[in-house]
Amino acid sequence: MPCSDVGRWCVVLSLGIETHMKSTVIIPTYHRPKELSDCLRSILAQTVRPDEVLVIDDGKLESWPLDREFQEAGIAYQGFRKEVPGLTASRNLGTREATGDIVFFVARNEVGHGALLSRSGEGGA
Repeated sequence: MPCSDVGRWCVVLSLGIETHMKSTVIIPTYHRPKELSDCLRSILAQTVRPDEVLVIDDGKLESWPLDREFQEAGIAYQGFRKEVPGLTASRNLGTREATGDIVFFVARNEVGHGALLSRSGEGGA
């Protein structure tokens, strides 16, 4: 039974009832604003977009890249600065702040194929 809501995660329960699941992408970053911007553009280019993107900054980003573009796309977008350095602390903070049912961790230097999140939802990526 296919999901009728294009662009959202869908799980078909054994009873045949469709449930839409929210997805969150968490991006830890440290002093690489261009790579972060490229990664964020890649997320905006996905055929299935997440409901929420969280950027966790270990450094001193001057601003949150592509904020306006995410607002226009209807994707919740938040940036967090933290004092405790390290990837584990970034992932922990992102997980605590995430509102999605499904959480993806993406490195700031990863630029995904346009169907990456869609394929992940199908058990492919």
